[in-house]
Amino acid sequence: VMNGTGRVSEETAEKVRAVIKQLDYQPNQGAINLKFQRSKTIGWVLVLNKIPQAGDFWSSVISEIMYKATVHAHSRGYSMTLIPHDKPELIKQLNLDGLVLSNNYSDEPSFKYAHSLGIPVLTNEWYGNPPAAVNMDFGHRDSTTAALNLLKERGGKRIGLYTEQPDFSSDYQSELTYLKWCEVNNQTPIVVRGAYDRSDIFDCVQNLVNQNVDAIYSFYEHGPEILEALAKLGKRVPEDILLVANAQDDDQQNRQLGISSTIYHPTEKLAEATNALIDIVEGKQVAPVTIKIPWELNEYSSTKRKNAK
Repeated sequence: VMNGTGRVSEETAEKVRAVIKQLDYQPNQGAINLKFQRSKTIGWVLVLNKIPQAGDFWSSVISEIMYKATVHAHSRGYSMTLIPHDKPELIKQLNLDGLVLSNNYSDEPSFKYAHSLGIPVLTNEWYGNPPAAVNMDFGHRDSTTAALNLLKERGGKRIGLYTEQPDFSSDYQSELTYLKWCEVNNQTPIVVRGAYDRSDIFDCVQNLVNQNVDAIYSFYEHGPEILEALAKLGKRVPEDILLVANAQDDDQQNRQLGISSTIYHPTEKLAEATNALIDIVEGKQVAPVTIKIPWELNEYSSTKRKNAK
């Protein structure tokens, strides 16, 4: 009756359900897991940044993602457990059914180890081999291309990319997209990589200015700080330098200052991604699965020169 299987009359089923309610009976999840040889546990490897201050910067975002994913997992009868980044052996010891990487390095050991054990992995911006069971595509490649095309259309001929170190897959994908775009559009690539802790924004912007850029796409976010640094260097936006800056979820600050923005939404479709991982664990869906996360490009005054055609 509880599993909804077998041949039981509705009259008998109603009696059984009444007794279940009266006794407040709860099934033994451990026994169920043993029967199906599942732990009903998904591991979460929190990939910490190499710079502690950067971890502090992203902590609120990571916390929100972890909370929402845990809620979705519980709704399917699964629990989440944190796995230290430097302890991949726990993946096997805890008999995990699935693994989540909130971000990943391009050579992430936990990913490779889980794959060797046949454990499906949910992560983001992973385009290597082997493929992730569930890959959340934040749209960084498409939004980078859209930003560069906009800057070119508005007159940019020396477009610089301001980004992070290419350790994380998402940063690497954006930079790779930029380099390919420059090759196709016969532009000289100009890449400046900022520190993870955001302590060298002025120096990086000055570096771009010294290389005579006339446009900047910042995958590094921090549009207001970049605008302030350009002003200190005597550069007007958009007259001297065009600017598009990335933003997460909301470009309110950029909009108030007139900074054109690409926006991504890391927590959108998290329920869909978590459900896809569990469906793969339970054999209800075949891997790999790609979850496309919506993104948008909003143009404001930082890419609108008065004399532009």
